[in-house]
Amino acid sequence: MRGLLHLVAAALVAGQSQASTPDWTTIDADQLKDRLVDSEHLLVAFVAPEDEASRSLLPEWHKLTQELPHSVAVDCIKAPAVCRNMDVRSFPAIRLYQAHGQMARYRGPRKASSIASFVKRMARPVVTDLSADSPSTFEGVDDIVVIAELRAQDETIFSHFYDVAENFRDRYTFAVSEATSGSSSVSCRNNLDDLQHTASDLDRVGALEELIEQCTTPLVLPLTRRNEIIFNKASLSQSRKLVGTTARKSFHELTCLVNMQIPRSPVYYFSDDEDDRDEYTRMVRPIAKAFQEFLVFATVDTSEYPHMPASFGFNDSRGLCLQTRHNGVVFHYPNSVLAADAIQSFIVAVSEGKLQPWTGKRGAGNNPHDEL
Repeated sequence: MRGLLHLVAAALVAGQSQASTPDWTTIDADQLKDRLVDSEHLLVAFVAPEDEASRSLLPEWHKLTQELPHSVAVDCIKAPAVCRNMDVRSFPAIRLYQAHGQMARYRGPRKASSIASFVKRMARPVVTDLSADSPSTFEGVDDIVVIAELRAQDETIFSHFYDVAENFRDRYTFAVSEATSGSSSVSCRNNLDDLQHTASDLDRVGALEELIEQCTTPLVLPLTRRNEIIFNKASLSQSRKLVGTTARKSFHELTCLVNMQIPRSPVYYFSDDEDDRDEYTRMVRPIAKAFQEFLVFATVDTSEYPHMPASFGFNDSRGLCLQTRHNGVVFHYPNSVLAADAIQSFIVAVSEGKLQPWTGKRGAGNNPHDEL
């Protein structure tokens, strides 16, 4: 009886929690039509309110509407014809409708801050003319800012720069100014990682694209199905084969093989909490910057990679470890609390051979704590 009462109480608490959570506020077809006519920039979320992905977006959408109060949502379950006519095929879909019938799809993280940055970015020109502004002033307007300083005669370079900007404008901000030196150059400022990259060999095919790829690759990578290849410098066909076998082999077994071909040793942080991973990323960025020549830092969402922590010897879904690239040996972070100075000391201790590696048994090795 006591167990039954406990279950009933838990259900009531869960029901109260759900009832207290604000639901989607949506508009109908006529209201959407009026908004599209009246607005130069209208952000629309097409949602299925009972769908898990739409429910996950809801708290971030509420935050977003505090900053962008004219944003609207459409319930595609109640108004399926509207969503079909707008070519919405999956939920949630976030789109920005602009003047002259232009539309931009949002493909970034479903976080309020990221979506707001996207809207501000799309309100700017494809390439902002900095003739009246200083590049140093403008370079802080976005997470990634690419500025071309070009000579007047470099029209071909500007044309290519503009084409690249059109392709990436939903993700990064682009600008152009007159070259103050004798040659043209492009600088890319990564404000998240406090890094700047510059290219001056702009006549070389692919130089601009390489600069942007280098600049936009974060110091702390969230491990995804798309970027697993970064941890595998083998051939593409071999990479696909390895990724396809993760269900049959442990990730540790795979990375022992592929890390021999990685130029840097990976440092993995496992967590099933997105906010926790974000906090870790902010804390460890300076360390990742200091050791970027030797180490590549990655955060791992254990809800996406549920077997990976156990493959690296952790009993819990959270843990921090370093895996050496030359032989796949794993070292566990020995402290019970994450702190920047302790993580740096851990890395130094591994490099100096002062820590014992994980022995291959769950919970064994130099990690007496299973929780961080």
